[in-house]
Amino acid sequence: MTGNYAVVRWAFIFTIVSGAITAYVFLVIISKIARFAWTAVTCLILSLLLLILYENLCPTFLIEPSILSFNSNDLYLLRVTNKTDGDEYANAFIINVDSHLYTAGNFDLRVERQFLKPLAPQSTDLRQRVSDTFGVSGLLNDPPGDAFLIYYVYHLAPHESREINLKFNGVIAKNAPAKISMDVMSYSDVPVPISQKDDVVMVPVRIKKNMTVDREFHCSLQGDDSNLCMFQPIPKATAMAKGCYLIAFSASHLLPNQGSLDDGCTIK
Repeated sequence: MTGNYAVVRWAFIFTIVSGAITAYVFLVIISKIARFAWTAVTCLILSLLLLILYENLCPTFLIEPSILSFNSNDLYLLRVTNKTDGDEYANAFIINVDSHLYTAGNFDLRVERQFLKPLAPQSTDLRQRVSDTFGVSGLLNDPPGDAFLIYYVYHLAPHESREINLKFNGVIAKNAPAKISMDVMSYSDVPVPISQKDDVVMVPVRIKKNMTVDREFHCSLQGDDSNLCMFQPIPKATAMAKGCYLIAFSASHLLPNQGSLDDGCTIK
């Protein structure tokens, strides 16, 4: 056990032992009423301390920041970090647009080259080299009308961080900032197999909400830094119910819903 979880393990042990010793001493030397009060306060303090340690040091992922408010054509940096001591796969993060005044089309994702890694297996054609970062956007079907964007990273090594830039494009309504919230949608603690047919790569994804996808986002490992990632419309909006799916893509396009993978799907 290494990293943050090792810190928490020793913090738990120290807190419990010191709390037990303190409670024992006061139970021996003070009156019954005071004993009860002291024991109750000690247990409450220990519980709060352990909860704070867990919430800050033990989550699988850390999203910074998880809530944003756009008042103009702002550009914000978001960071996702694997907080565990193990590899995490098929990592999908959902960005919810928390206002019906704005659509997913008002937002663009940008990723710098240093936060892109090749997806394996790959096409042997260097012009078709794709990264392990992609996504989709559209509308949720329950509740209906809520816009979303999904940011997907196939693999995060222990304590690895990836960064994206989220930019608002459009006009902000008066006294109505565009607010978004970002959360973990799905991931897997074990490797998730990737398949390949010719120059098309098939990647498993778990969808946890019923949605309709109308745009796709993918990043190429080729080209200049200003044009590595792009959103483009899907020719026909695709409805996707909750479940595991194959998403097929190359350097030029991405196609969601290429078959169900619910049997044997390890993605949480």
